[in-house]
Amino acid sequence: MSKVEVHILAFNEQDFLPFCLRHYATFAERIIVHDGFSTDRSREIAREHGAEVRDFHSDGVNDILFKRLKETCWNGTDADWVVTADADELIYFPEGSFHTLAAYEADKVAVVKPIGFEMFSDEMPTLDRGQVYQQVTKGYRDQQWYSKPILFRPSLIKKFTF
Repeated sequence: MSKVEVHILAFNEQDFLPFCLRHYATFAERIIVHDGFSTDRSREIAREHGAEVRDFHSDGVNDILFKRLKETCWNGTDADWVVTADADELIYFPEGSFHTLAAYEADKVAVVKPIGFEMFSDEMPTLDRGQVYQQVTKGYRDQQWYSKPILFRPSLIKKFTF
């Protein structure tokens, strides 16, 4: 079974972070939330869900700093697979994560570029009704913002540039 490590970038994500953490907990051995000194409950929520919290100075939402962090936060990992994602980004495996990752490994895939979707709903999902994608079923394909490579095998790459 593949070891998966997830790095989540967060700044004031208390509303969606529980969904994100619950999703990644279904297949990740380790979840690290890189928090830009949120002023809401993001840090506490991450800890409540068993995630490691690491601080980074982001001056709020700073895409240049987020990019640099995603390119380096995983250095030194012993994981087979790494996910680097914003708190509102989920990598979903319709055939199941373990089956899909095993197939990628057999094909010697180093970087996965997913098909991204912008999800939307008339109401906020609730934590008592399963995963967020079981409740929010509307969306559209987005090749600009959400179809980006956030899943990769560190053993097969030397450097990752977003």
